[in-house]
Amino acid sequence: DAPFCTNTAVVTTTLNVDLLPTAEFAGDITICAGEASILHLSLTGTGPWEIYHDYAAEPSPILTAFNEFDWLLTSPGVTTTITLSSVVDLGTNCSQLLTETATITVNPLPTGTLTPDATICNGDDQVLTFNLNTDGPFDIQYTDDGTPVSEIGVADGFQIIASPNANAQYCLFAITDANGCEATAVADCADIIVNDIPTLDITGTTLICEGDCFDVPFNNFTGNGPFEIQYEITAVDDGASIGGVQTASGLINGDFINVCPDESVEVTILSVSDSNAPTCSNTTSSVFTITVNTYSVVNMAMDSTICAGDCGSLLFDFQNAIGPVNITYDATTLNGLDLVADMIDSVYTATECP
Repeated sequence: DAPFCTNTAVVTTTLNVDLLPTAEFAGDITICAGEASILHLSLTGTGPWEIYHDYAAEPSPILTAFNEFDWLLTSPGVTTTITLSSVVDLGTNCSQLLTETATITVNPLPTGTLTPDATICNGDDQVLTFNLNTDGPFDIQYTDDGTPVSEIGVADGFQIIASPNANAQYCLFAITDANGCEATAVADCADIIVNDIPTLDITGTTLICEGDCFDVPFNNFTGNGPFEIQYEITAVDDGASIGGVQTASGLINGDFINVCPDESVEVTILSVSDSNAPTCSNTTSSVFTITVNTYSVVNMAMDSTICAGDCGSLLFDFQNAIGPVNITYDATTLNGLDLVADMIDSVYTATECP
């Protein structure tokens, strides 16, 4: 219209712009299997917030009123990456899509065994091996027949030498690996059975006559029979071996070996072995002495002619005789002759008056 009308009044409108919310993980974490998983989250905005994620073990979204909080999760059994897909600021009703991720690395618990079970002879050693899994070096704890022992910084295949003198058990019960993961319920044991070593004592002496034999008795075996022995017969005079080292097997208490020496000898037990598996053996020097008495020889002489009423002398010449001796001639007996006091140069004189 004419004329034109103008209004110079100013109208002001305020537009408030809320920032989009954000959500960030503090970083990746590493845990041992079975441990709690805690991821730290930092949020921006007014709050409270809804946070959407893809971790199936926890409900989505999660709701929090704190801009800094620790998210305690059900721990995964294996290494897992969690992604935040979006965050909603309920205070402003603003939301934002996210691709924020955090990885939970799950280290397995260490495992181990202690091997082998073994049977040994008393006095022997047994090597035991620790078979350890995961990342080493390892700190281990085990029992030495009930006594706790700790070893630090050992590798897989670590060995100890066991020398028990009776049945014993060695048990691995705790392992800590290089990741700090600890297994405390291992309970893997190695059993060692200790067999006593066999023994045999034949110490003794006997006297036999030349040409006779003697059964050397075995009455003192200890251990698990039947037994095998090695023995040697040697001459008493010069120590010479008679027949070399000999072996007798399948022996038990009450058995014997028959010895028929031509001279005085010593029967020496060199070793005895039992019937255990493994076989236990023992070296020994038990000695049985057999003294061989040779037969004595008696030569008799007498006067060839005497006068009636006279007496004659009978001369008995002994060779290889050890007194006292008994002799009989023509139904006459002389008992207990002392070959030292009654004789001169091994000759004994008897008087006869026919």
